[in-house]
Amino acid sequence: MGVSFIGAGPGDAGLITVKGKRLVEDADTIIYPGSSINPEMLEFSDGKKINSWDLSFEEVIAYIVEEVSRGRTVVKLHSGDPLLFEGTSVYLRALAEQGIQAEIVPGVSSLSAVAASLETELTKDQTLIVIRPAGEPWRDDYRFESGSIEELSGYGAATASTMAIFIGSRYIREIMDIVGYPLDTEVSVVYHASWDDEEIVTGTVADIADKVEDIGVKRGAAILIKP
Repeated sequence: MGVSFIGAGPGDAGLITVKGKRLVEDADTIIYPGSSINPEMLEFSDGKKINSWDLSFEEVIAYIVEEVSRGRTVVKLHSGDPLLFEGTSVYLRALAEQGIQAEIVPGVSSLSAVAASLETELTKDQTLIVIRPAGEPWRDDYRFESGSIEELSGYGAATASTMAIFIGSRYIREIMDIVGYPLDTEVSVVYHASWDDEEIVTGTVADIADKVEDIGVKRGAAILIKP
């Protein structure tokens, strides 16, 4: 009995860890974030499935508390790694207040899958900048907030550092308008890295927004700026 926060990996069902797969197979209840999880992974378990995509934070906590109180083993699946832009620590604190301790099982980040698909190393030298827009960019009513993207991209340009931007493909034009990299800097946008429907778009700071908008990629893609 308990709850495990498991990184499902970037999408390919074979890229979940051995431990993560075992816990999914043994779970009574799986809570998963809609289409960001490959449905093949849900087939690992005969347990109850709860799609959390349209649920509030409070509703997810309530489901976990209810399932655990009934003696059920719960898995909360996260895309990629559960500790990279997934808010897992907030869930852990809320559950601890309910007397529920959780296990965290790391996963393969989509960033690694992006690099593999592009057949490139993530760092040319020493530095890799990993960031996302500020605020809640996954919300339909979100208005773009750059956060530290502009400032850190200036550092990235000055030091020839790679910058990876999560949850930003929907705002590709706004992002390219503010980054400090030269206009001819290489940019790749990878949709559904490691999935069967993976799509790669390459260009530069100057033209990548046009290319991404032309094919209609708005979600589920990572941006890699690589001097």
